[in-house]
Amino acid sequence: WLKPLFSEVCRNAVRPFRKDAMARTACDPLAPQASLMGWQLPRFLRMECICREPLMTDKVHSTLPASADGHPIPCKDLATAVAKFKECGAEALATNADGAQYDELLNSATGLVSAVLLGIQEHLPELRPEIDLREGGPLGSKELVSISVRFGETPIVGEIATLSRCCFEFRISGLLRFALLRPSTDGGKSQTLQLSATGFDLPNLDEVVRTRRKLATLLGDGFNRDAAFEWWLANRDTENPLRTSKFHRCYESLFGQKALQLLPKHLSADAFWGWINNPGCNIQTFSFHKDPRARGVTIQAERRPPMTEEEAVLGERCREIGHRVLRDSRPSGEKFASSSTAFCAMLYAAGVDQAGARASTIIKLFSAAKWWGPAEDGWQQWDNTWTCKDKRNKLGMVVEEQGRVVWRLCSDDTEAMSAAPNGAAGAPPMLRKRAGLGCCCRRRR
Repeated sequence: WLKPLFSEVCRNAVRPFRKDAMARTACDPLAPQASLMGWQLPRFLRMECICREPLMTDKVHSTLPASADGHPIPCKDLATAVAKFKECGAEALATNADGAQYDELLNSATGLVSAVLLGIQEHLPELRPEIDLREGGPLGSKELVSISVRFGETPIVGEIATLSRCCFEFRISGLLRFALLRPSTDGGKSQTLQLSATGFDLPNLDEVVRTRRKLATLLGDGFNRDAAFEWWLANRDTENPLRTSKFHRCYESLFGQKALQLLPKHLSADAFWGWINNPGCNIQTFSFHKDPRARGVTIQAERRPPMTEEEAVLGERCREIGHRVLRDSRPSGEKFASSSTAFCAMLYAAGVDQAGARASTIIKLFSAAKWWGPAEDGWQQWDNTWTCKDKRNKLGMVVEEQGRVVWRLCSDDTEAMSAAPNGAAGAPPMLRKRAGLGCCCRRRR
């Protein structure tokens, strides 16, 4: 308890020296570290320069705005920044007053941060991110360490593999920020570590939004689960053809399986109703738990408050569907659609008194893919992410795992890339560049 008090006293004492130290380090990154009366300051009080890589632009490089107080930590690249983010978090948690061990929770939290940030850099190596790594936060906040990254002015899209059955995508526009928060306990029932997120946006697919609005207009007061699903069964091939529709391919990849065609109709209707009513997911906080009801680390997430009345209505409707699915069908869902069921559990399991999703499943869902591409025949030849799955041996055992996200720069050709059966989307990187589709994702064989 003395460390925060001592830290605040020293911050006020060295405030006059800060501006001078900041100015010197900004002019000369190799300048000596700030000291007070000849004494070397502790690391969490030093004023060091923030090392950023320049953006790919002809304009003069501008620094990130100060998104939070705290003390900057130098880093030469993104990989180093992520490693230092974990190191600083470990040091701060080691001094926590409750004496608990947070190694597993910290590994999961930093694993999620690493999966997203380094995944973008792996697929888009030509980007030069601006990085701001800080120890501590504003006065009175619970932040231990934060990392802020801006990848440039062009939005980035992360397409999730069709076999994950998730009808949303990543959209990174502007600043992406993660902050590790001082831990607390849930009434002594479970150990918890929180990770706040800013700019972590998972909007629904555009075609799903268009389908919902079209159904609401056509059906009017009769817009409900059963009526909407009957319309979908009758019109999906004409309104959402498999050749161009990511939404239809997600549906077909799940309910087109012979094993699932014998299930009650209401299960597929529930899934369709949940997909079209998803308001998108702008996550505010991830919570990592050591829940005695589950093995390993579990994860729960909290959305940001709705911005519009429509978003609030959709959010409530989606919550009701999620609760029903988890109560009635979670075991079978984890078998046939583990990623989408885990995402549902991450958002809604707390509302039905269940353990959250396995953190390893969510991290895998958010990780960059190592290989992807279309199938050789069938409607799967139109899906550029169909082969984005784990490698298995002849006995069906997983021999190599991989992520589920394919990152690319946002462009007018985004949807065309996913749908192109034999075009540049499934071609090697050199051919994609020549085709001018704006995709820089590397495909490994």
